[in-house]
Amino acid sequence: MSAQKSYITPKTKILDLLSDYPELEEVLFDMSPAFKQLKNPVLRKTVARFTTLQQAAMVGGLKVEDVVNRLRREAGVSDGQDFHADSSGPLPESKVPEWFISENIIRHLDAREMLNRGEHPVG
Repeated sequence: MSAQKSYITPKTKILDLLSDYPELEEVLFDMSPAFKQLKNPVLRKTVARFTTLQQAAMVGGLKVEDVVNRLRREAGVSDGQDFHADSSGPLPESKVPEWFISENIIRHLDAREMLNRGEHPVG
């Protein structure tokens, strides 16, 4: 186990999560039958190394925010505010790159529904 545990985000790799928070293994397995495949040692060493919580949520048919928020609560690292996957709002002024011009946006696409169905929004 690492000296400093990683913060649980949609980009957290399954292997890192289980290394830092081994107590979350059963919680993860309980969320979706698909996650129980990670009991296989070969899959644990291969798939879990590269799969993020966001990708796992799609495979498990779950919303990524539900997965992240439950794991944070179960690990006792919830900061009191739930994670929300809706990132369609504007960036804080300090995060907007100087080349960005909001008037140039001609169309918005929320790809979450497509991704949740296993479809790819570009293709």
